[in-house]
Amino acid sequence: MDFATAPLYSFLTNHGDDDMTSTDTITATPAKLRNGSWGARVQGQVRNGDTVTITTRAGKSWTATVSQVVWTGEGVSIVATESRPSRPQYRVVSQECCGYPCPVTGRKCTPTNPCHDCQ
Repeated sequence: MDFATAPLYSFLTNHGDDDMTSTDTITATPAKLRNGSWGARVQGQVRNGDTVTITTRAGKSWTATVSQVVWTGEGVSIVATESRPSRPQYRVVSQECCGYPCPVTGRKCTPTNPCHDCQ
């Protein structure tokens, strides 16, 4: 590499651990936190609000947002995360029934067998 291209090459490849931007892909692995909840172990430093991709040993992966940096040291950060919901957080039910157990009979309300409240 000659002198003229060296600064450009350095600019494109040298991000440093402290210079994570929102366009960088941050990879992580699951980690059990001391409070019993699940978080992530990240190589390098991250900040609250950064998006990480957590990948298990089995290959399952999902995207999460860093909610708190619990510990940083020796080139590793342990963070608490908030996962984005993978499916809607509401129930899809027919207009004809509620989908819940009947308060009288205990059977699940269905369009063919509506509960006491939906009749």
